[in-house]
Order: sequence, then structure tokens, then C-alpha cells
Amino acid sequence: MVGNGEYEDQNSSNASSFWECREYHRTVKRVDAAYKLCNELCLMIQERAELEKAYSSNLKKWSSRWLSFLDSGLEYGSGSSPWKGLCKEAEAVSNAHQVRTFSVT
Repeated sequence: MVGNGEYEDQNSSNASSFWECREYHRTVKRVDAAYKLCNELCLMIQERAELEKAYSSNLKKWSSRWLSFLDSGLEYGSGSSPWKGLCKEAEAVSNAHQVRTFSVT
């Protein structure tokens, strides 16, 4: 909308210019708000990294628990293959989320 005369006329009648005396307050508020938004974004990313780390840790625990159950010998042969596949898939997902944790922080 740069160069649109109507748009500029509407805004110039409603708002004072930044360059006029004591009209810097809006800009100061924007800078303050931007600082707060940046801090909140950092907090949001840190919380996400903690969630990824916890999810990764829980998947590893879950996988190792079921692998130890399978090692107890109750299930064997072709029946143990799907169980082990699920555990290996959980470990792979856990590793992917662990990598994401490191890339986010």
C-alpha cells in the first residue's frame, strides 16, 4: 500500500508523526513490547525443549522396560518380533526428539 494516497491521508489525520515533539511514546511502547515478546518467545522455546527431553526420556524408559520383559523369555520366536519392532521404533523416535532438544536449546 505504499504510495496509496487515501491510506496515507486516513492515517495522517488520526496519528501524529513520530518526529513531532513528545510523539515518541508509541515507539517506546513498541520497543518495550518487542522486548517482552522476545523474552516470552525464548521461554516458550525453552519449555518446548524441556517437553521434548521429557518425552524422549519417557520413551527410552518405556522401551527398555518392554525389552527387559521380552528378554525374560515369556515371548519367543515370531511373536517377539513385533514387540521388539515397537521398542526399536520407540528408541528411534526418542533419539529424534533428543536431537530436537539439542537443536532447540
